[in-house]
Amino acid sequence: MLRHSILCGTAISAVLMITTPASAQRAAQPGIGPAPAKSDNERAPDDIIVTGSHLRSVDVASALPVTVIDQSEIDLRGGSTGADLFDTLPAAATPQINEGTIASQGARGDVTSIDLRGIGAGSTLLLINGRRIASHPLSGTDQGVPALSPNANVVPTALLSRVEVLRDGASAIYGADAAAGVINNIIKPDRNSGHIALNTSGTQHGGAEEFRVTGAKNFRFGGTSVGVALDYFERNTLLFADREWGSQSDLRRSRDIPAPWNGLPVVNPATGTAFSLNNNLDNGSTINRYGQYRRGFIQPDYLTFVAGRPDGNRGISTTTAPAGGVATVATDGTFFLYPGADGAVNFKQTTPSRNLGSPEDNYYDNRLPHRAIIPALKRLNLAAFVEHDLNDSVTLFGDVIYSGSRANSQREPANMQNVNEPGLYIPASNPYNPFGVRFYDPKGLPNADGTPRILGSPADVTIVSGLIPPGTKDRYIQVNSSFYRALGGARGRFGNGWTWESGVLVSGAYSHETEQNIYRESLLRMALARTDASAYNPFPVTFKVLNNQVVVDKPYLNSDSVTDPMYDTDNRYGKTRLITWDGKVTGELWRLPGGGGRIQFATGFETRWESYRAWKAAYAGLNPPGSGSQFPYLRDNDNDFIAMSPNADVSASQNVQSAYAEIALPLVTGANRFFLFQRLELGAAVRHERFSIHGESTTPKFNILWGPTPWLRLRASYNESFRAPNLAQTNTSPLLRVNYAADPYRADVTNSALDNSGPRRTFRQGNDKLNPERAKNFSAGLVVDMPVIRGLSFSADYWRMNQHDAITSYGVSDALAADELALDLATQAALAAGKPIDQINLGSGTSAYAGSDRVTRLAPTDADRATFAAYNAAQPTNATKRAVVGEISSLINDYINLGSRKLAGIDFALQYRVPDFGIGRFTLSVEGTRVLKREEQLTTDGLVTDALGKDGRPKWKGNATLNWKIGSLSLGWFTSYFGSYADTSASTTEAIYQALGRPKQIAVINDSGIKRFYMRVEPTVLHNLNITYTLPDKGTRITFGINNVFDSWPPVADEDEGFFVGTANPRGRQFRLKFEHRF
Repeated sequence: MLRHSILCGTAISAVLMITTPASAQRAAQPGIGPAPAKSDNERAPDDIIVTGSHLRSVDVASALPVTVIDQSEIDLRGGSTGADLFDTLPAAATPQINEGTIASQGARGDVTSIDLRGIGAGSTLLLINGRRIASHPLSGTDQGVPALSPNANVVPTALLSRVEVLRDGASAIYGADAAAGVINNIIKPDRNSGHIALNTSGTQHGGAEEFRVTGAKNFRFGGTSVGVALDYFERNTLLFADREWGSQSDLRRSRDIPAPWNGLPVVNPATGTAFSLNNNLDNGSTINRYGQYRRGFIQPDYLTFVAGRPDGNRGISTTTAPAGGVATVATDGTFFLYPGADGAVNFKQTTPSRNLGSPEDNYYDNRLPHRAIIPALKRLNLAAFVEHDLNDSVTLFGDVIYSGSRANSQREPANMQNVNEPGLYIPASNPYNPFGVRFYDPKGLPNADGTPRILGSPADVTIVSGLIPPGTKDRYIQVNSSFYRALGGARGRFGNGWTWESGVLVSGAYSHETEQNIYRESLLRMALARTDASAYNPFPVTFKVLNNQVVVDKPYLNSDSVTDPMYDTDNRYGKTRLITWDGKVTGELWRLPGGGGRIQFATGFETRWESYRAWKAAYAGLNPPGSGSQFPYLRDNDNDFIAMSPNADVSASQNVQSAYAEIALPLVTGANRFFLFQRLELGAAVRHERFSIHGESTTPKFNILWGPTPWLRLRASYNESFRAPNLAQTNTSPLLRVNYAADPYRADVTNSALDNSGPRRTFRQGNDKLNPERAKNFSAGLVVDMPVIRGLSFSADYWRMNQHDAITSYGVSDALAADELALDLATQAALAAGKPIDQINLGSGTSAYAGSDRVTRLAPTDADRATFAAYNAAQPTNATKRAVVGEISSLINDYINLGSRKLAGIDFALQYRVPDFGIGRFTLSVEGTRVLKREEQLTTDGLVTDALGKDGRPKWKGNATLNWKIGSLSLGWFTSYFGSYADTSASTTEAIYQALGRPKQIAVINDSGIKRFYMRVEPTVLHNLNITYTLPDKGTRITFGINNVFDSWPPVADEDEGFFVGTANPRGRQFRLKFEHRF
């Protein structure tokens, strides 16, 4: 049936292009407003296409929840880039793909996504002039899975005429990936004038300075109209070091943080003693210059490491933290190096303290000064549009849009450890190894230079947690991206008001990403294996033997001659292509009986081909075949860059064919209206799609519009959506990842470095058995034009989405959170059954493990049992006790279909155009979203988790705009609001909550019957101001603006960046100046 529909549509388009009658009028391009005509007088008043419909009827607009943002409001919102503009949309969730991304497996550089309703960027369709664009070629992570979605930053905001946001599912209109809504960006030069604009801006505290030049002009040559536009944008880097609030990873040192997260003691009023200090917001990294190690012996497989103390404890102290730099080693071979109060480096058996004021807290690395918040950027956008009147009834049209950018960012040096680099160790033969041949000898003989050695077997040392030896260079990231879209087509009219249109579009994107200053793993292993002074020393110090003990000697920095040959540059590439051919006919059928209006009807087809390819250079993605012959320096199925997981090349493509139809039935119009029925219109649409690799789907949509009075309109719609897995989700090869994450179940008990933020071996892979996402959406709302107050209108829409088989990844943090919940529930059930806490067996290290099936743990050790026993003895009630489990061994992070996801909320908008009373004209507009529900269920019979109001998902988001214009002067004020939410990675206990008097900074969450106490992140409220003066020549305007008028800091959150990226403007107060001239 689909094939017949497409062939029929093709035949109709071909015939119509030949036989269109001379009396036909023009049609509009889909979704971009009135089409160009020979003169404004020739344009019919009903010749309008609304985003969200293929019908050419102004009545459709009232039936759809569409937000329109014009150029003046884009300027007022501070929309220098797509990221800046679309973050202000109340219906948009915090983008998980954004410019702040620095991780090597993410989409980096000049890129951002749009995620309406927070169900993933892949469910929001981004259009330019009513048609699709190619996806960004480097997949990012969204909802825990690889996302291939269009890059909103390729939209040249300075060239936009307007943006139309459809806040309703539109799969029946546009296709599967419009499940959450549509954003249509309208780019079209002014038909009657040209313009040039110069923009510059600077921030009060430095960094992120901007410069922009924009120009556009339209030309007419008889029946041909040609428009050209150019936009060049340049922005400097904004570093965390440029902001006072971004100077410290330990947020307690740079931010005003409430108790109990400020690191200060909280006293238990019942006992008069202090609770344990809460160090959640110390985000100093366990990846640091000092390191955590184990002494022992590498085995012949160069993977297994057998650890322990020296025989007879020779050369070490058994004291936990001896003074004077004397070596000490725990019974399992573990030792830390850390800075003492005098700055000297010492040994320690246990995790250095994070307590504020303790010198040991300096062990944790301050990463933020190495990082960029916003990358430097240079971007060029070019656009050309052409229309040619073939005759009075047929118009040929086309456009070409190009965007090219270069983004530069940076981050801290790459680290080394034996999880990402399996079996990485410092051989006993390395002269800097404190337990090696330089300091131990089986016979106790001195070195050739006479320095003493200790009697004992020389041993190897392995690096347990991430290590960045002093002098390692920061990594510098550059991303060169290009995007193009070329469209050619024809449109015309036939019969009695019928229109047709057909077009071919080719779009593509390419990115080349480089990251400098990463050690090659094979060269590092070789440098560690050298036996002379040219060997690589990973320790921050050297050692010596004093009084028959190994002690710290002096600080050490590897020479450039040792380190420079090990550095290399990672190269990553991505490419996407999109080719579409579409055609449609639109017009009016017969008039409905009883005085109703004419039936509006549209039908058409679209066929598209899309491809995705991602690859890396040799040794960066995977080592070439045969590399295992150089084992242990090179390994098969691995790569040769430290701190980077191996990646196989990916190449995939698919075809999608679709046919659709849409109808509107105006039952009651102005001609036959009666009491309580001034207007009544029914609408329906259906789209059938066939995917070459995911089967086929039919998605319907129904809507109703009822106007009981001239000033009140009620509307409702029901639609279904279908979204197939993208090419990255189904074609990604199995990968080993190393993710740093806290073990929430053990961290509060052990307070160890590994449990608070340790490297986790994570096995991740695509899933070709994924089902498509399906959803049923319902919305109902009203539009009120206040009858008493002229110029005042209000709208509100309730929306609900029930999504099934939503594609997600359990994710490391989600898996660990689910693991914590399952273990807590199992513990509480056993306690309720009367079993003592020390007798509860959660099956850690066995197949009967009670936690998440995606987490594998080791069996508990005697040390684990002792630590848990001490913790439980200190708990006032059973509610906070925890049964013993071992350390995490590995995790599985695959892509799955959720059982369900349920969302609901209310969108509202208000606009008031104040009558002119002689003091100028005021216009007030307010829009917002109140999310009512966000529930997820992993399986159809599993636990329901409530994600609303947590981790960057607020209940409230909105904005307000106030404009005043008098004569040549206009002022605009824009305020955005991002509501509060709970940060689940910063937790406390009920006892502390009560001791502090139940403060508002602690959010109490019911997590499947278990109370959680999290930090409340404050709302973000930002204000922008624009002042515009039009010169007497009427063609020149000067605008002065201030973004973030009150210089607000981003609200503190327990994130690496110190705030949730995308929820606040990190620039601080920003001054803008714009000069614009029209000619």
